[in-house]
Amino acid sequence: MYRLLIKILVFISIICGAVNSIGITTVIVDINKNNYYPKYGKCGTPDLTCNNIQDAIYYFNRISPNTYQQLNLLLNDGVYNNTNNFIDNKKLNATISPITFGSVNVVFDGSKGTKSQDTLFSFTDSTISITGIQFVNFQSKSSIIKSESGDIYIDQCNFKYISSKDGSIYLKNSNGLILNSIFTSNVVQQTSDSASVISFFTNYKNKFTISKCQFNDNIALNGGAIYAKNTAILTVDNPPLSTIQNTLFNGNVATGMGGALYIDNIPLIVTSNVFTNNTSPRGSIINLNNALMNITSSSFFSGTSLNYFLSTIIYTTKSILNIDKSTFDRSFSVAINCDSSTVVTQNNNLSLRLICYNCVSIIEGVQDCKGVPK
Repeated sequence: MYRLLIKILVFISIICGAVNSIGITTVIVDINKNNYYPKYGKCGTPDLTCNNIQDAIYYFNRISPNTYQQLNLLLNDGVYNNTNNFIDNKKLNATISPITFGSVNVVFDGSKGTKSQDTLFSFTDSTISITGIQFVNFQSKSSIIKSESGDIYIDQCNFKYISSKDGSIYLKNSNGLILNSIFTSNVVQQTSDSASVISFFTNYKNKFTISKCQFNDNIALNGGAIYAKNTAILTVDNPPLSTIQNTLFNGNVATGMGGALYIDNIPLIVTSNVFTNNTSPRGSIINLNNALMNITSSSFFSGTSLNYFLSTIIYTTKSILNIDKSTFDRSFSVAINCDSSTVVTQNNNLSLRLICYNCVSIIEGVQDCKGVPK
């Protein structure tokens, strides 16, 4: 329904040009042309497209009557540099997508331009939708996409060969919905101990949903693919539940903790995912700290334990972990390292072996260990 609405709005806007109606302004960018218009002048119509995103933003900010105005930014196919195709806005409500629905030829290449070490899209108090964009070859001192105190929707995007300090996508006190996107061979600088390819920080007010995505061969210190942390000091009743579903985690590496996921003080539902060949010294697939995680209908294959006693596939500390209806291959001599936690497993293909330190563990309804190392 959302995509159909966007297509209808795009069609109406293209027919009418850059029209300020029903609170939506459509502006078209074509980097392949070199149109002439005065600085900060009108552009963005089919006949006079803007030459870059900065010109489009300048024009939109000049004509938009209030902060509730919606920008529909349509990008023609091409390779966009980062010199004048970045966004740094507060209270911007925008959709960003190719003008040709379904195109995979709108590419932001960090190796082209003068601002490759800066954040490409930075938003504060904004509601943003980014669809169908390719991001490649960035060397960033921050992140590629950053949202603070807002809402962000990312669909059908690819992130590849990105080196960053804070992750390809950085969410701070923001709600994130990331769908149908692929993250491949991205690296988070090893000096950043609290960031991953997707970094999520909240104070119990926000949640993220990741669905139908792929994370392949990414590297970080903690959380080879995803790092999620609650930063609030005080707890709250019924905090928002984040979700990861129908997603592949393959070949991700954390040199610290959590080959695929590092979860700290976040309630998380993990359902219908596949984990294969992820690696870390402490939780080859997942590191769970002071958190609640429910895993259902997921598959775990060939995780690499760099340290037999510390790693296993899931390392949980002061947490509650429930695993139901999931599949484990037999390469794991130990499945879970339980440290001061409660672990409940049932309806899985194997009776999972645990290492327990002051834990309550219940396997298929039978208490396995409690209070003493095993």
